[in-house]
Amino acid sequence: MGQVRRRESIKWRFIMYSLICLAVAFVGSWAIGSANNYLQDWYQMRYSGDAGDISIYYGENGALYYDDQSDHFHPQETVADTGYWLISSLQIVLVPIWAAACFIVAGILFYKREMEESIHMLIDSAQKIADNCLDFELEAVRTNELGMVCDAFEHMRKALYQTNRENFRILEESKRLNAAFSHDMRTPITVLKGYGDLLGKYIPDGKISQQKLLEILEMMQGQIVRLERYTQKMGSLQKLEDVVCCPREIAWGDFMGNVGGITDVLAKALSVTWDDRVKLPRIWLDEEIVLEVYENMLSNAVRYAKSRITVVAAIEDGRLLLAVEDDGAGFSKEALSKAMQPFYREDKWENQCHFGLGLYISKILCERCEGELRIENGTDGARVTAVFGGVKG
Repeated sequence: MGQVRRRESIKWRFIMYSLICLAVAFVGSWAIGSANNYLQDWYQMRYSGDAGDISIYYGENGALYYDDQSDHFHPQETVADTGYWLISSLQIVLVPIWAAACFIVAGILFYKREMEESIHMLIDSAQKIADNCLDFELEAVRTNELGMVCDAFEHMRKALYQTNRENFRILEESKRLNAAFSHDMRTPITVLKGYGDLLGKYIPDGKISQQKLLEILEMMQGQIVRLERYTQKMGSLQKLEDVVCCPREIAWGDFMGNVGGITDVLAKALSVTWDDRVKLPRIWLDEEIVLEVYENMLSNAVRYAKSRITVVAAIEDGRLLLAVEDDGAGFSKEALSKAMQPFYREDKWENQCHFGLGLYISKILCERCEGELRIENGTDGARVTAVFGGVKG
């Protein structure tokens, strides 16, 4: 509201009401005095009587005499009269009463017009804020000091409202981050569990060679390292969007070996077709992020595939493309628009272990690596393509 104009301030309004009150009290007192004087004159005339005839004559001794037959009005006698005394005393009583009434009425009008509505608004607003109900708007009804207080309350309400929204957003981000962390931990654990079951099944019967055993142990060690790096990266985040892409040089063969190991465990019951179009011996990328995205895409494909999955790897315009296509029913019209939203599940009642976070997490991670996630219906079924920017050979 800014600075209050002088004529709108409570102080000057109070002075104005006081001056009007004094003027009305003065005029009323003068009117009471004039009316009282009129009553006194009327009372004097009413009870003084008419002047009678005066007879003048000479007595026997020759002296001049007069006989006044009228009744004379003597003030000193009338003062003692009750009616005249009451009329005289009426002014003394009425003037203070009139002055007090003027001040009381002026005070009531001043409060009603200048203060009451603003005070009630402030009290109601304070109660709502105390009840944490901030979805309202406080608009000043007067441009005086109380109006400034109302504006200050409104600014405070907006600040509290924004703070609550920010706290709620942070809480939601924390929940999403925890859900994403839990979601992405499941796949490496599943891979390790698969390798563990494999070793437990074949080692006692001696059906696994020393070389294969070492390969499996190496893959398990790779998954453990990935878990350590991923845990370290996610542990310092406040929200999923804070993920930082940290590319490092890696042999393309080693990377595809890790991809193959994950595929062998997650899609062991399906036929997987590989289409590797990358011809570079070494490549720069954030392996942990790329593998997390691939695991999420592959898990989705495994969930809906009938018998076959196709994996395509290529480099276009300095960007790595990883595509996973299944031979399932494909995306519905609704899924094409909502599949990358958090917690969206098309099969809400079929798989209660599926939380609807895989594609959402993959989308965020691709964006953090200057890429994108694409979903579409391919030749046979659903096709998901992850694009990672900043890749160089």
